[in-house]
Amino acid sequence: IQTIKNKLIYSIFFFSLFTNRGAFATVNLCVSKKDGKQHAVKIIQKKSNQDSQWEALQAEIKIMYLVEHENTVRLYDTYEDQSHIYMVLELY
Repeated sequence: IQTIKNKLIYSIFFFSLFTNRGAFATVNLCVSKKDGKQHAVKIIQKKSNQDSQWEALQAEIKIMYLVEHENTVRLYDTYEDQSHIYMVLELY
């Protein structure tokens, strides 16, 4: 995925409250170290994704980057490390 940055997300955001857990991901609150803005971060474990699920995740990321509408959650950034994909999302 071209849109995923191979940077350490923990150097850019403070992680705070755990908010929810799904079958393949958790959602936490994070705060930008640069400007103090709060975001939700969806954390997806790589090991839980099979090839078909990985393709679906890539499609989800591409679509979310393209869609900008008041009724959808905005995807700001994506990050990757050895074991996780992090999707930084608008917080409502």
